[in-house]
Amino acid sequence: MLLVSNLGSGCPCILRDFVSMLRDNIDNSLPLGFGEVPYRNDQVMHLVADISRLTAATGWMPKISTQEGILRTIEWHRRRGDYLD
Repeated sequence: MLLVSNLGSGCPCILRDFVSMLRDNIDNSLPLGFGEVPYRNDQVMHLVADISRLTAATGWMPKISTQEGILRTIEWHRRRGDYLD
């Protein structure tokens, strides 16, 4: 049986806050350009992964915060020598 489900934290995160956290942990002097492109008329303004199907099927639940995930991802890329700055 194939299980198709969403993967995420199940908690809302404002995209602006996520991008700002990412930038702040790489180089807080980088410009972000928020507001430079207007929203489309059909722009999705609220989207959160519903992880209930995955949790029910496997018992999986997120164990780390978004902030910790960002930090771990950045450190992983730095250890690999990927250009981030």
